[in-house]
Amino acid sequence: MTIIYEQTFVHIAIVSRITLKSIAEEADISYSVVSRVLSGNMGNTRVSKNKIDKIKAVATKLGYTPNPVASSLRSGKTNNIGLILTSTANPFFTDMLNTFEEVATGHNHSIIFNTSRNSIEDQISAVRKMLNSYASGVILNTWGDSSQDVIQTMIEKEGIKTPIIFISQTTETGNYVRCDLNESYANATLKLINKGYYKIGYLGVIHNEDRHEGLFNTLAQNDLSCNYQIPCEFTDGEFMSAYKETLTYLESGKPLAQVYFCYSDLVALGMYRAFTEIGLRVPDDVAIITTDNSVLAKTNCTPLTSLAYPSEEIARLAIDTILNGTDIQKTLIAPVVWRESTK
Repeated sequence: MTIIYEQTFVHIAIVSRITLKSIAEEADISYSVVSRVLSGNMGNTRVSKNKIDKIKAVATKLGYTPNPVASSLRSGKTNNIGLILTSTANPFFTDMLNTFEEVATGHNHSIIFNTSRNSIEDQISAVRKMLNSYASGVILNTWGDSSQDVIQTMIEKEGIKTPIIFISQTTETGNYVRCDLNESYANATLKLINKGYYKIGYLGVIHNEDRHEGLFNTLAQNDLSCNYQIPCEFTDGEFMSAYKETLTYLESGKPLAQVYFCYSDLVALGMYRAFTEIGLRVPDDVAIITTDNSVLAKTNCTPLTSLAYPSEEIARLAIDTILNGTDIQKTLIAPVVWRESTK
């Protein structure tokens, strides 16, 4: 038994270590020519079609596969694209990760992923980790405008050549593909007004937020009140904070809007739970429109109308920019997907 095992082990070891030298010896062609043909880096070397065909045939016969580590050391990059998101606790970001993986796979690339946990320091650390891993490029969802500015300054100061694409929602700095939620909210507000909603509220962070400005400005332009807002700081997480703040607002006796914009799908579910617990029907008594269009919005027992954050187009544009070695400054608008949570 021992002898058979050793023979089998040696055989496997030999098969698994096919090198360019092995192919050169088998094909009886110089190592340098074999290397240039199989790397695709022919330069000014002239090699006959017969030799090229023979080298490729021998490589296939022996089961040769390129060494990705060696290739990355030679070229200074891999077929990996770095993706840094702020969190995976929100299903919106896991949906986005899946979208980027699908687009990258279609280009024969892979996604290497990291989270920044809403920290500028962690974002910088994650970017450096991607660069040190020879990523072809880095796609970064920054935590706020200030962190994007810090990272762009780092790129310029250090002369970083690896493409870094921002996919934030507000700042127009460096190379970016962004969704303008301010304009998206403004467009959605006009559509709600055209549907007969005149009492329109908002549940989410009120200060230092860009998205609700489109709502407030559009209401003001149409001489409509902004007296239905429910501030929410998310101290207990988005879902539970939204649930508690909605109940508190309802108990206060303050006027209820006809429809509420929600900061995120988790916030919308918290509001939905509060409404249903006290017997309010969605959308008959009060309607809901949310922002992320994640799986949560689509599968809620009353599917939620949502701004459809254009993750697929953002992924395609960002990855194409990295692979083509070009620059990009692109702003997109999120369309509304109407579902049963609005009339």
